[in-house]
Amino acid sequence: MHIISAWGRLVCDYFRCITTSGFGDYMYFVYLSGNVGTHDGVDSDINRRTGLARTVFQMLKKVWSSTHISNTTKLKVYDTMVLSVLMYNHETWTLKQTQENRLWVFEMSCLRRIAEVTRRDRIRNKKVCDRVHLLQDVANRIQQRRMQYFGHVQRMDHARHPKLALTDMCMGQKDKEDPRKDG
Repeated sequence: MHIISAWGRLVCDYFRCITTSGFGDYMYFVYLSGNVGTHDGVDSDINRRTGLARTVFQMLKKVWSSTHISNTTKLKVYDTMVLSVLMYNHETWTLKQTQENRLWVFEMSCLRRIAEVTRRDRIRNKKVCDRVHLLQDVANRIQQRRMQYFGHVQRMDHARHPKLALTDMCMGQKDKEDPRKDG
C-alpha cells in the first residue's frame, strides 16, 4: 500500500518513508487536512496550519492595508478567514508552552499588520491588542473550544464512539511477564 500526496510524489510505503534526505523510520501523511505522524507530535501540524494561515493572511494584503476599512471589520475578517484555517483540527492538539508561543508570535505578527504597527515602532503587544480590540488570544480560544468540545462529548449518549473513547477503560489482562526485562 502506497500513500501518494496531492503532488504525486511517493510519501510513505507502509512505515518506511522516502524523503529527500533518505529513509526515515516514521510515518507522516495528511489526513482530513491534518498532519498525522509518529515523529514530532503536533509540531508538524501546527507548522502546516500556521503556513496555510499565513498564506491566507498574505492573500488579503489589500484588506489589511486599506484605510477605508475599520480595525473592527479587519479583525472580523481575520477571525473568519485566517483563524478558521489556523485552528482547524485544533481539538486534537496537545499544546506545550513553546507551541503556544509560536501561535502567539504568528497572531501578533498578523495583528501588528492589521494595526499598521511595525516592530520598529516599539509598541508592546498588549497595546497592539488593545488597538485592534482583541478579546482573546489564540491559545485561550483553543482552550475554550476544547472545553466546549469536552462538554459536548460529555452530553452525548453513552453508546456513541467519542463518549466510549473518553470514558471507557480497556478490558483485558496484563501480561505477567514484562517483555522489557531479560531473564
